[in-house]
Amino acid sequence: MIRILSKAEGGALHLVEGSLAARLALEAHVEERPRLWFDLTAPTREEVDLVQSHLRFAEYSWEDALRPGHPPKVEEVTDEAARSSYLFVVSRAPEASGATESEGSPSSCAADCW
Repeated sequence: MIRILSKAEGGALHLVEGSLAARLALEAHVEERPRLWFDLTAPTREEVDLVQSHLRFAEYSWEDALRPGHPPKVEEVTDEAARSSYLFVVSRAPEASGATESEGSPSSCAADCW
């Protein structure tokens, strides 16, 4: 599942869900450059490819986010291969059982791309 929350300079917050709506929001991002927060929960290959094709995060960011055992992290990235600098967040949702472990699927990533 993919969700994107965007906010243009001086504009209101806008939330979209699903692949088609996310594609349209990412295409608008290329021209309008709003701040984006996107949430990937157990993403499909299509959803990952969609985000990668529009935002071009560094490969190591994706490797960290998509590896189930990777611990949560926040990283400011300035990479020549990326389109611009961004804040990359990997978080894990707590398991419903109340255990101290977390689910293995990537939960959230953020991009503040200018």
